[in-house]
Amino acid sequence: NLHIIADIKETNAIQDNILSVTYEFNIGDFVWEKKNINDTKLYKAEIININNSIYTIEFVDDNTIINTQASSLL
Repeated sequence: NLHIIADIKETNAIQDNILSVTYEFNIGDFVWEKKNINDTKLYKAEIININNSIYTIEFVDDNTIINTQASSLL
């Protein structure tokens, strides 16, 4: 039983490390984003500017430019 408890603690520690990883987007990164709030499809875009946590992205397919937040980028 102690072996099982140790395995669970080790698994939880690994999971905590994985879930604590954060990623920062940079200018030039490609991301996936909706073009508008009603879209169900994600479109490929490139980050062209970052200012006070507002990301300006340009969609690859039609060069549309929008401002968005990192929380909506994939």
